[in-house]
Amino acid sequence: MLDTDQLRSFVAIVDTGSFTRAAERVNKTQSAVSMHVRRLEEQLGRPLFAKLGRGVRLTEDGEKLIDYARQMLQIEAAAFASVSRRALAGRVRFGIPDDYADTFLPDIVTRFSHRHPLVELTVVCERSDSLIDRVTSGELDVAVVGDSAKDIEWLREEPLRWVIGANSCVHRARPLPLALSNPTCDWRLAATKALDDVGIPWRALLASANLSAIAPVVHWEQFGSFSS
Repeated sequence: MLDTDQLRSFVAIVDTGSFTRAAERVNKTQSAVSMHVRRLEEQLGRPLFAKLGRGVRLTEDGEKLIDYARQMLQIEAAAFASVSRRALAGRVRFGIPDDYADTFLPDIVTRFSHRHPLVELTVVCERSDSLIDRVTSGELDVAVVGDSAKDIEWLREEPLRWVIGANSCVHRARPLPLALSNPTCDWRLAATKALDDVGIPWRALLASANLSAIAPVVHWEQFGSFSS
């Protein structure tokens, strides 16, 4: 029989791409996680990972195992929750902006569903200011936002950067063409104020609340300066 503790370490390595980060996720030492993988490989008689530079990649047999491992862990969690009646149950309404959703949402949904299989998760992707209003009004239970609003828990802080295409000289253009978010966006206000303060004329080449519309413009050689 396969050990679900070992499978949990195996899945964590696949999801994080690192033995170190996997150990943090499953709350074990890195050596314990490595031992779990070795025991799995010994039991199956097949290697599950191969070296890839400083990281690892799944072997063909590892690719076969990963889907089974996820299913087994989800069934284990559901069984425990159903019988013990100690697991979370109900519904969570969660909000996240598009620019964070592209990077973080798949991992958030996967990990939450595995840990809380009895909870119905509903995700809303909108602008940060809209998400804050919806949390305040009770339409959402919790949201991750990129905003400087009060009464929020800070999870992460990043500096703003000016970004242009790798081969672009757009920063020399006057007025400076910008790809910007909506007029109330704090990032947009900070960017345009910085330009106004030093007397650099600018124009809005593109205005969109959707990062997927802004990002391609940045890579155009003749356009694409924006702050993010």
